[in-house]
Amino acid sequence: MKRSIQFITAFTVIVLPSLVFGVTRDLPPITPGLDSIGDFFQALLRIATQIGVPIGACCIVWAGYQFVTAQGDVKKLQSAKDMLLWTIIGLTILLGAWVVVSIIQATIDQLK
Repeated sequence: MKRSIQFITAFTVIVLPSLVFGVTRDLPPITPGLDSIGDFFQALLRIATQIGVPIGACCIVWAGYQFVTAQGDVKKLQSAKDMLLWTIIGLTILLGAWVVVSIIQATIDQLK
């Protein structure tokens, strides 16, 4: 119970302000007139990136916190390692999808 309250507090203090003030101000707005399926996937991935990257950063911080508070407990250390590993895998997939869609969109634009 105590850890879930700590996670909710950290999420509220770190992630929500970055979503509202930091992340969205530098990215171009999502236009309502999506002309192609590539534009749709870019808009979808832009939204997923705006939400996923701050959550991934918070998960990395939380995994670091778990490493520090494990105090040599093997189960807690393994849990922290797993969380860090899966967070990095998830962020890699998210950013890799963005790169793949951008490459496909650029190729389609060149063919037109």
